[in-house]
Amino acid sequence: MTQRQESLLNLLGAAFTEVGLPGLSFDALNHEINLKTGGISASVSQQTRYGDMSLVRRLFVIRLRVLERSLREGLDLLLRIVGELDFSDTRRLRQVVDELREEMRSAWIPGGHYFAGLRAGAGVHGLVNLEEEMNGITQVEYLDGFARELSASAGGDVSLDLKNLFRFLIRPEKMSINVTGDEDSISAVAGWVPELRGLLDSRALRSGIDAGTVGMSGIVPPAASDRPHLEYLLGSSTVAYVAAAFPGLRHGEDLS
Repeated sequence: MTQRQESLLNLLGAAFTEVGLPGLSFDALNHEINLKTGGISASVSQQTRYGDMSLVRRLFVIRLRVLERSLREGLDLLLRIVGELDFSDTRRLRQVVDELREEMRSAWIPGGHYFAGLRAGAGVHGLVNLEEEMNGITQVEYLDGFARELSASAGGDVSLDLKNLFRFLIRPEKMSINVTGDEDSISAVAGWVPELRGLLDSRALRSGIDAGTVGMSGIVPPAASDRPHLEYLLGSSTVAYVAAAFPGLRHGEDLS
């Protein structure tokens, strides 16, 4: 993945059910989700591989919770979201970015040690490096950049990049489906999977995605080495907080 794609992952997860569909506003979509399911969400997860802790991979996880009696309605709604997810409402997209920024900034005061610890530990292991990028100061920097992009123009680049990233990630050869339920529920989902596969295959043909030439490596590259050796995080509040991070080793450096 490119650095731009990496930086958009969290925003993609947050926007999954918050930007609406063609002809369906984000609040109407959330009303449908609340009526038919126990929740639909998307997020990014990082994990190491058993037997080789040096390899770290990222997962884009989409979750659907639904009662058995509403399973088909929930699956159909999820299929519609996957097929029609629309990032063209840049005004709403800017609101989502602002909400994410303020949520993270509000955590600086009570949890500044967490942000400082992630920043300092990012050089220890690839998993911590990814965690810092997704949930630390680097993520705040990404969101600040997206806010500037969405303010300076119509926001078309962010919208288009999110659309392309979503289509790049949600492809059959990269997908694993896990079901928790009884035998009837598992059979119902198994019968729905070909519909999902047909949707994704037809979209790939229309967009020209070649599954044989596009891929993602599970190996995390070394972090950029241009960070200063001493950084300060300053957050304005009625209670002042200052955190300092002293990285002892950067990811990718020789331990010796």
